[in-house]
Amino acid sequence: MNAPLKYVLVFLLSLAISCGKDEPRLIVPNQLTTEIKVPEDYATIQEAINAAKEGEVILLSPGTYSITEPLKINKKVTLASNYINTENDSDVDQVVITSNQNLEPLILFEDGSEESVCTGITFKNARKQVIIECDYMTITHCKFFDSGSDALSFEGAGGYVAYNYFENCGDEAIDADNSLDWIVEYNEIINPKDDGLEIRLHNDNKAERVHIIRYNYISGAGEDGIQLIDYDGNSGREFQIHHNTIINSAMVGLGCTINGNTVEDYNGSYMEEKAFVYNNVFNNNNHGITGANNMLVFNNIISKSENTGIKKLDNNSKADFNCFFNNTVDFSNAILGDSNIFEDPLFNPDFSLDLNSLCIEAGTITYVNNDLSQTVADVDIFGNKPDMGAIEYDGASINNIAPTVSAGSNQVITSSQTTLLGEVTDDGLPSSGSLTFLWSFVDGPLGETVGFDNMNNKETSATFNKQGSYDLKLVASDGEKSRSDVLNVYYVKDFNDVIINLDTDTYIEAENYRYLVGSARVINNNGASEGKIVNAEPGQGTWAYSEYRLVTFASGTYYVWINASGIDSNSNGIKVAFNDLNTEIPIDGTITNSFDGSSWVKIAFNNIPEGVYPLRIYATEEGVSWDRIFITTDSNLEPGQ
Repeated sequence: MNAPLKYVLVFLLSLAISCGKDEPRLIVPNQLTTEIKVPEDYATIQEAINAAKEGEVILLSPGTYSITEPLKINKKVTLASNYINTENDSDVDQVVITSNQNLEPLILFEDGSEESVCTGITFKNARKQVIIECDYMTITHCKFFDSGSDALSFEGAGGYVAYNYFENCGDEAIDADNSLDWIVEYNEIINPKDDGLEIRLHNDNKAERVHIIRYNYISGAGEDGIQLIDYDGNSGREFQIHHNTIINSAMVGLGCTINGNTVEDYNGSYMEEKAFVYNNVFNNNNHGITGANNMLVFNNIISKSENTGIKKLDNNSKADFNCFFNNTVDFSNAILGDSNIFEDPLFNPDFSLDLNSLCIEAGTITYVNNDLSQTVADVDIFGNKPDMGAIEYDGASINNIAPTVSAGSNQVITSSQTTLLGEVTDDGLPSSGSLTFLWSFVDGPLGETVGFDNMNNKETSATFNKQGSYDLKLVASDGEKSRSDVLNVYYVKDFNDVIINLDTDTYIEAENYRYLVGSARVINNNGASEGKIVNAEPGQGTWAYSEYRLVTFASGTYYVWINASGIDSNSNGIKVAFNDLNTEIPIDGTITNSFDGSSWVKIAFNNIPEGVYPLRIYATEEGVSWDRIFITTDSNLEPGQ
């Protein structure tokens, strides 16, 4: 069957719009000549993949495809719904690939699948959904919902990711490790539990890389909208970050961290890589930008930052031609030019600019600072000069934006009932619409459900019967568009309210917890101090922690030592929280039975006041275990001394 010419032309147009000087290449599929259908020609997707010839289209008929093993692709193919023929969004909704929360991933594009295309498919559940290991491929017009961890991962890979929708990812929406060239554009990312995009600046071979993040909408990140994680040296990467709208991040709109640290500390980075950050909106984040050493920041609007608009932008960096408005602090430790303005940008609900905004044509076409230079493309300028912000003023009508939804903070409860406090804001469009709400049970212990007092009220109560982890979803609709957020409630029945007094140096056995959450469990271990350890069970995800309640009798710095280990070189991370202060640390030991003097790790928590506070130990990798805890105020004292 001949492939539709429309499909080929769509990608040719994408190529013409997206490619420019020094940008990563885009793959345009050859004019494909044959299609094979699932389930008409082959009963399963994997059977069709195995049978497909290089360059063929695998067309999935409407239906839900529940799989038990990852789909593996090692050749150039196109995997698509009928969206490639119709360009109708409803066709994307009708083809769903899903599995249980522990499968990783739903689809793996292996070496050999270069120039493959995935388009018009909905992915739901599973731990990870799509992993790319080939040099370059294209993913467009797909939808990603409710992953347990990352929705889409570049693993030593590159590609073109555009016009996709991500909602309620358990970790990052898009994760890039040791990645090649890629473009991420025109995506909508809603309520990722960690970062919208997380990019590790691995520098294995220091080859030049270009990463372009543009025209995206990122809202409600549990940590950073975009996070750049630095490592020693210059990885040869360059970042073009422009025309994005990044709002409602719990931590930073664009955050930079050091030494491979994935936990935002608001201190910025010393990364040597060049980053060009221009014509973005950063609104209602805790911090707008935590910067680095070689970063140009211009033509942006940075507003309503709960803490600081721009922090740590020094050395060869500079911020100019930006609009700062209603931030608690506009800037700190930042080098600023003379052309920034401090005015209300007069946003419309969709973050376009009102006719009377002073940001219209207030930007600059080119900005130069020492060896850093960046020019705004002609296609992104509608007047004589560019505007500040992500959306150029053109006098067009205001677009309806879907409601912003928060289901609330995750809860650990020790009674069978809790109050759900959902929060929803909307732009009032369409004028004929009205807001509706719906709570639903997504996942929980086998055979269990949840009772809602009023599932159509954003504020209601929920009742649970069996101990365990429950995922609850709040959906809000304005009659035209909808969005959702997922809340995790862990109901604990074997609660033991242990309080440990910290008036002297103190040892705590890990198994003497206040409660365990998620996949954390107590298991026997001959190498442990009392023969037992707390373990994040392999294959059950990283939602695992133990909590202890501590009483401090004097304010000051507390040094928390944890005897911890992992099962292999990949199981080497824990996160420790004391009085809501978070620190993530690596574990040097990699054999569970080796709980000896070399497997202790240390964390310092400064400025802890007197009081009663929770201490939580989280797994950041499956298989991590911890045996004993030692807490002291003496910086020189080690366990066993």
